[in-house]
Amino acid sequence: MKILNKFKKSILNILKLYVILFLFSCSKDNREIQLIKKSIYYPKSKIKICEYYVLKEDTNKIHGLYTFYYENGNIKSQSNFNYGKVGNSNIIYYDDGSIMGFCKIKNSITLEILGFYQNGQSKEVRKMKNEKFYNCTLMKDINGKDLEIGTFKDGNGSINNYDSIGTLFSVDFYKDSRNYRQIRYNKNKLDTLDFWW
Repeated sequence: MKILNKFKKSILNILKLYVILFLFSCSKDNREIQLIKKSIYYPKSKIKICEYYVLKEDTNKIHGLYTFYYENGNIKSQSNFNYGKVGNSNIIYYDDGSIMGFCKIKNSITLEILGFYQNGQSKEVRKMKNEKFYNCTLMKDINGKDLEIGTFKDGNGSINNYDSIGTLFSVDFYKDSRNYRQIRYNKNKLDTLDFWW
């Protein structure tokens, strides 16, 4: 088990390195790009909220890595921008630095969201279509055990939501990729029923 956990951590570290290198390698052409570094800070603690770069020739266009931070100073998320447009990936982190999620993006549109537990175990894979939740192809508990997804397919049906140990805590219902109802459970008993439309 220790060897498997070390292997997972190694894979995640390689993934982080690959994504960071990939984010920095994206560029529109081979001309020399001059950037201005911008930072925004939390008012009381003077710790960075975010850090990003803009083009010297057009300061309204973000270019390169855009990083958000937790108040403890750890990275919260990183996105790549290419001449003002969102690049092809976004990484979200837990406050301890482990990866919470990874978004695959194409032409500024999110295609897929991969979720992880803090221990590095895959949590879920959500497919997007036209910026809407369309399919869920994987759902696991913190130990890697497969969980029942629900009937959700092509933007319609129900999807189950679990805590990290695999206890069902809610079910969301979708029609045409819109969440219209949620049932919440408390200790496996119906707790709340909400309707949105």
